[in-house]
Amino acid sequence: ADQISKQGGTTTLREGPFGPELVAYTHDRYVELDLYVPEFIEPTDNWKKQDWYVDWEACKGTDKVTLFHPREHGFVMIFARTL
Repeated sequence: ADQISKQGGTTTLREGPFGPELVAYTHDRYVELDLYVPEFIEPTDNWKKQDWYVDWEACKGTDKVTLFHPREHGFVMIFARTL
């Protein structure tokens, strides 16, 4: 992923994950929370490579909010279906 950081009044674009840097900066208190609307999740290669997708496939018929904890400091919340 790309991030924008301000340094010395200029804006630069950098590549790479920022989570590990924030974990260190916050002394292990950083938490990532990804939010998804289930109606937009499709069985495509991009979705299937997500570390929570297989677990979601097993319970995607539920009409409740689903929370996964697929990695340290990382959570995925999938909202309840609305349709």
